[in-house]
Amino acid sequence: MVLSVCQLLKEREEELGRQATAEAEKRKPKSRKEEPTLVTKTFTAGVGKYINPTAVKRQISEAESNATNSSKKKFKTKTSLTDFSAW
Repeated sequence: MVLSVCQLLKEREEELGRQATAEAEKRKPKSRKEEPTLVTKTFTAGVGKYINPTAVKRQISEAESNATNSSKKKFKTKTSLTDFSAW
């Protein structure tokens, strides 16, 4: 199995060519076409057309239920202008 010098040179050139193409692929910047594009669904026309109205209603109703459940006691502040000794 003795390979001739010409065969060795051809194999080395082919291997160098494969390595060069592999390195070129690594260095090549990724194009934007490879990134998946987001498909947006329009719900209405005009401003806010990409906002899901049912999701907004659900968030509002959850906020209202949380507000009624967590009633905090309000403190009245007492102000009077009867003592001027600190002035």
